[in-house]
Amino acid sequence: MTQEIIEKLMKLEEKLDELLKEKKTEYLNVDEAAEYLRVSRYTVYTYASKGIIPSVRMSGKLLFRKADLSKQLEKTKKPAYL
Repeated sequence: MTQEIIEKLMKLEEKLDELLKEKKTEYLNVDEAAEYLRVSRYTVYTYASKGIIPSVRMSGKLLFRKADLSKQLEKTKKPAYL
């Protein structure tokens, strides 16, 4: 019985590892980030330089994780006035 539980746990661990490997981080370039945030390219560059939105530079291009942009949108969400 103990061996069966160990085997099942090992199978679950393997499946979890597979799922984590499949999950890919989506990166957006400046134009895509501006469109996603509905702001200008200049604003995206300004936000990145001030650290408002995290960015990475790969092969000379500024890239943004879509998840980070989504978090920023949630932070700045304002209630609608009725």
